[in-house]
Amino acid sequence: MDYQKALLEVYQSQYPNGICGKMEDCSKGMPNAGHRCSIAKIGCNYGKTGKPKVLFVGKEGISDSGGSMATTISEPAAMEDIDRDNWHYIGTIYTAALLLTDANPSAERICWNEMRSFSELRHDFCLTNYFKCAFKTKDQQEKHHDVKTNLQMSKNCAKILLEEIRAIQPDIVVVQGKFCHSSFWNKNGLCSFAKEETRYEPTEKGWNISAGKYEFFPDGPFFYVIWSFHPCARGRKWFHSLSAFHEVITQVKNDWIANQENLER
Repeated sequence: MDYQKALLEVYQSQYPNGICGKMEDCSKGMPNAGHRCSIAKIGCNYGKTGKPKVLFVGKEGISDSGGSMATTISEPAAMEDIDRDNWHYIGTIYTAALLLTDANPSAERICWNEMRSFSELRHDFCLTNYFKCAFKTKDQQEKHHDVKTNLQMSKNCAKILLEEIRAIQPDIVVVQGKFCHSSFWNKNGLCSFAKEETRYEPTEKGWNISAGKYEFFPDGPFFYVIWSFHPCARGRKWFHSLSAFHEVITQVKNDWIANQENLER
């Protein structure tokens, strides 16, 4: 399947003339120094290697003065092309290594230099944002934080995210932050909880990290949603929760592998 083409069809529908059809609704009362309608980045090997199809969902994109959306979909960035303090992407590659390889990188290896060895995993996963626009003032324009979102964006952007998921049918969705709760997926008509085991949680209690198992409507394949802390939370929330994070990922990987083996029989 041509997943890039499927995503472009989503954006052509949702972003007529290159601008989100809900822009007027969402931009009321928001800073107007510039924005770009965010689109996903997807690797050229996504869905082609026998590995799980992994979609990372960050919170919001970074606004700029570009205005309209890009007309082509690019791949996630190589490690060499990102800043050494881009902890969101470093954490994303770290998580990709856990999900897509047999490696088990430790907390000590979460840094730009060590993650370079996993840079080629960018060809295997997809990366998108929940909020598709990032409104900022001119003073905020060069910063990677303090972007503005609102309730209307929460509603409108959710619909685009659901269409992205329908288009690329991920096996595992990693939600990087606490902006999308567990009922979101079945509440919006995408799926239902699987009738089998639906929750995956670490045995060590106290960390808000878990996963759920779902089934696409109607009668579609299983997929998993992993809720984690945003990788930019480099303090206690991220580093101190890694053992629980590893445990949940292991549970999801093992279940995904078992499901694949059942399908092949």
